[in-house]
Amino acid sequence: MQIAVDTNFWLIPGQFRVDIFAEFERLCGAKTQVIAFSATLDELKKLTTTAKTIAQRQAAKLGLQLIKAKKVHIISVEHGYADDAIVTYANKSQTPIAVATQDIKLKSRLKPLGVAFIVLRARSHLEIINQSYK
Repeated sequence: MQIAVDTNFWLIPGQFRVDIFAEFERLCGAKTQVIAFSATLDELKKLTTTAKTIAQRQAAKLGLQLIKAKKVHIISVEHGYADDAIVTYANKSQTPIAVATQDIKLKSRLKPLGVAFIVLRARSHLEIINQSYK
């Protein structure tokens, strides 16, 4: 299974001290591939300087460090928003995919595709929603 991680989800380790990789393994097993999109990296880099608070800027920096340290598979997109890249990828994916996001609008775009969502619960752990994924 692949887990596509949205920009807002990369902020969770810095904001809430949740080990998202351990949680992904707990929820989906060891044979998961975490993926991010180049647009996500661009958004995180921008947040390191433009986020409203120091804590948010630091969380974005930590997210970028985790992507590098965990050797997350990066899928290159020429331009656009991370949300658009995630929807396009989920629509074309031939393998089971879950999307880790807190974004309500992105979830509503993905729901018709039958994609599973991974969300933060109680600021302490992750949960899978919509088990009828592709």
